[in-house]
Amino acid sequence: NVGTSLDANLNIQQTQGVDTRADYTQGDFDYTDQPTTREIAGAANYKIRTWSNIPRGTGEQQAIETALNSGNPVGLVISIYTNFYDATSSSYYVDVPTSGMTFQGYHGVFAVKYDANGLWIQNSWGTSWGLHGYAELSWAFVNSYVGQAVTMVPVSPSDMPTATAINTAVPHG
Repeated sequence: NVGTSLDANLNIQQTQGVDTRADYTQGDFDYTDQPTTREIAGAANYKIRTWSNIPRGTGEQQAIETALNSGNPVGLVISIYTNFYDATSSSYYVDVPTSGMTFQGYHGVFAVKYDANGLWIQNSWGTSWGLHGYAELSWAFVNSYVGQAVTMVPVSPSDMPTATAINTAVPHG
């Protein structure tokens, strides 16, 4: 549990796939027990065909919006400050850190939608964080505190074995 890179995780997602939480009995925080044979087989149902970095700077917001509009997932590595830890169901909007907030490190999240205020993300910390596991990053935060953004192209359904549908409901905000 010393951290990893987004690139390394995406390469695993491309070559092996990542099983659903419902099928992965070790849970989110057991990094020492390897997946079972059944879990490895299940993960093959959830691969990405390819991934690529979204260039930083001018045009990044538009590229993220375009990827999401095209149905392609977007992953982010973001700088974490105290206000990110404080996201709750009544205070789920994460803006740029203010004076006195301490940098806590980097964290990977999944972008699910956007609006005029910012980019909605899903976090891996469970439904008790943010708005049932989601939060909205202000565009100012995205433009200044995203270290890496990638777009992924899922393997097309015709290339995949039949899989169980996953509830991808996102809170309205």
